[in-house]
Amino acid sequence: MSTGPQGVQGIQGTQGEQGIAGPTGLQGQQGIQGVLGPTGPTGVTGSAGFIGSDGATGPTGVGFTGPTGSAGFIGSDGATGATGPTGIGPTGSANAMMLITESSATSLTLTSSNWNMFFFLTNSGFNAVTLPSSTSTTDGGNFWTLRNATNNFVSVTLTNTLNLTSPLVIPSMNTSTIAISGATSNTFLLF
Repeated sequence: MSTGPQGVQGIQGTQGEQGIAGPTGLQGQQGIQGVLGPTGPTGVTGSAGFIGSDGATGPTGVGFTGPTGSAGFIGSDGATGATGPTGIGPTGSANAMMLITESSATSLTLTSSNWNMFFFLTNSGFNAVTLPSSTSTTDGGNFWTLRNATNNFVSVTLTNTLNLTSPLVIPSMNTSTIAISGATSNTFLLF
């Protein structure tokens, strides 16, 4: 059986009044804060700024260098000192040898002919020396050396002592030197 045509729609009714709003519900709890995310990478460092130029040099201070003072005067030279006496012994050549005489005698005569001689005395009975009766300063520095090579003291009587004291005692294995003074005439120097 077939359906007949739809009828005309009826007029819409008037809308009813809005109802009263119900009360607001309770607020829910705040959620948990999320985990902090990782720190991002450091950014690129910017380029250094330009160094400023040097400032200008300030002006030179006011003033001047004072004048140089005058030089002091030079003192006079002192007087030349006196020349010292001539040393003992003559000046020898570079190849000079020591003059030595071995003597077994009991006495010696010392003169200009045996100046600067070393006498090696081997006789324990040696007991006398004759010296020049005078001396000059021009002969100063000449000498005679007596070496007692014995095992005993020798006591030597001096003739023409001038300023020396007699007897001259020379211990065993010791030496005495008689020199002529270059400063005073008729004077012997005893070493």
